Amino acid sequence: MPRNRNELSDGYHKAFPTALRALMEQDRTTQQELALTLGKTRQSVSYYCDGSSSPDWETIAKIAEFFSVSADYLLGLSDDPAQRPAAVDDLGLSPKAVQHLKDIHELNERYPIDTRQPLLEYLLEDLRFHNLLAWCARYVTLMSITPDVSFSESAAYTACADTLKAHGFTISSSDDQAGALFSERIVNMLRTLLNERAEYERDQTIHQKDDH
Repeated sequence: MPRNRNELSDGYHKAFPTALRALMEQDRTTQQELALTLGKTRQSVSYYCDGSSSPDWETIAKIAEFFSVSADYLLGLSDDPAQRPAAVDDLGLSPKAVQHLKDIHELNERYPIDTRQPLLEYLLEDLRFHNLLAWCARYVTLMSITPDVSFSESAAYTACADTLKAHGFTISSSDDQAGALFSERIVNMLRTLLNERAEYERDQTIHQKDDH
């Protein structure tokens, strides 16, 4: 038996149709306008609005884009309609890396004595740490180079090496370059950053004791 026109469907007050009706009223969007955007019939949109049927995930994504809201808001999973890019999209990090950052944050929330998050913030805020990362990336590149033995043992290489040596220069292998980079720059910079952080925390502890 068909439902009376004035009778509400069982899903009328569910999160999605409620949010959809509110957005359409707020933006003064008609069912026909939304139907054209979605590539659906007006009757389909009508069913979405009164909760008689639910759209598939692709349609939900189109509705969210049309109204510039998040899908979570449409589905009742968030009270905030604003679209917020996930850290994976916003920062370009892998999901696993983002999860590890979240784990560090949650651990710091539960155990404030854990100092990994403050240390991470300190490093990321210091421009010298950016240089350190660049050097680390260069180190990995150098260490991943496979030497061309056929060239390094050739007469041309020997002649070039002898010429440079005569002028006070030497040809170093990628391994040698990586080793020098690690010991002369990476280690020293990391030691400097960590020592400065340790000195800062020591001063903070002294000030706290003086205040008491």
